[in-house]
Order: sequence, then C-alpha cells, then structure tokens
Amino acid sequence: MHGNHNFKPQVRLLQTPLFCALDEASLARVARHTQEVHFRKGAVVFREGQSFIGLFIVLAGQVKRYFSSSDGNEKVCDILEQGDCCGEAALFSGRPYGISAEALCDAILLKVSADGIFEEMLQNQNLAKKMMEILASRTQQMMEAVESLTLLSGTQRTVRYLLDQVMESEAGRVNVSVTLPTTKGVLASRLNLSPEHFSRLLMELQASGLIRVNGRRIDISNIDRLRERL
Repeated sequence: MHGNHNFKPQVRLLQTPLFCALDEASLARVARHTQEVHFRKGAVVFREGQSFIGLFIVLAGQVKRYFSSSDGNEKVCDILEQGDCCGEAALFSGRPYGISAEALCDAILLKVSADGIFEEMLQNQNLAKKMMEILASRTQQMMEAVESLTLLSGTQRTVRYLLDQVMESEAGRVNVSVTLPTTKGVLASRLNLSPEHFSRLLMELQASGLIRVNGRRIDISNIDRLRERL
C-alpha cells in the first residue's frame, strides 16, 4: 500500500457517488480527512476484527469482501468496483471491521476518516441521506444473498448471477454477452459453490444451448430461455 504525492482530494471526491454532489466548501472540509491509497493485487485493505481505520471507496480496480475461517477457508461476500465503498458498518457501529477486504487487482482507493464523515454529516443532511441509502442498499443486497444461498439451487444461483450482469440497456435484447468481472474461482466462492461445481454448471448451461463460454466472456443466446431456469 502506498499513497500518491500528487493527490488532489477534492477532485477525487467528486469522482465518487457518495461525495459528488457536495459543494466546494463541503468538499474542502472532507478533503482534509481524505487520503488516496494504492494497493497491489492481493494486498489486504483491512481484516476482520481489525479496529476501524477509515471508510474506503474504490476509485479503480476491484476489491473483494470476504469471511475467512480458522482453517484458512474463504467465503467471498461481494466484489466491489468503482464507486463502491466498504467499512461503513464499522464506521457507524464503532466496532472493528466485521469482514475482510482485499484487492483483486491493482487498485486505487480513497480512505476517509470517521471524523471527516461525521463532521460533514452534522452540517449536510444530503450526505447523511446518501449514507443511509448506501446502508439500506447494502442491507437489501445481503438479504437477497441470504435468500439466494438458502432457497436457490446452484444452477439457479448461477443463472441469477449471469442475468444480474446484463446491462439495463441490453435487457430487452434476445441475445447478449457479459464479461465475468473476476476469476471463476472468486465467483464460485461468491455463489457458495466449489470452483469445480461452478465450472460444471456453466458447461451444463452451455450444453443446453443457453450460453456459450469463452474464458470470462459468456454469450447468452436467449435471455428469456435462460430466465426460465430460475
């Protein structure tokens, strides 16, 4: 991990959904509590149980959030991309991080201290509202994940994930292509599947004529037919 000596915090904050609507004075206040940090692939942003060090916002690259067991097994919770933040639960609870975060590739993140956020929230109701929206959205995502893991089969979880990757602008088309954002091993963990099981499910969907797998690119031949597998 290292910082950027040419860092312009206000410019970077404007690139994030959380802070982009702040006025110049608000940006200046938050900027005093903001750092840009660079992580190499595989570098840990924070670990489960670690005391809070900041709210992190992804500017470039990808970050996985995951749980790990004492025997080294890992369960990927989600994959964060540009604009996503992590650490918000620890920020508001005052407790250590309840999950770990690691860079899936070389990544650039903003690190904002608790003081910077709380001080601005006291003066800016719009920021407070935005933070609540993020927390509500994260809660909804977690509820959907629990529903998927407990009620859907491996095939259904795989199909739902592929359909979720289809861009809104392409949702009305019959056939589309999606690119998996990371390795199949990471995605398998995200779907609570072994890598072998995930690969086998993709091959079964391909054998059924619903998709064609070409590395990370997945061609969906007919969205409606694929949706019928849910």
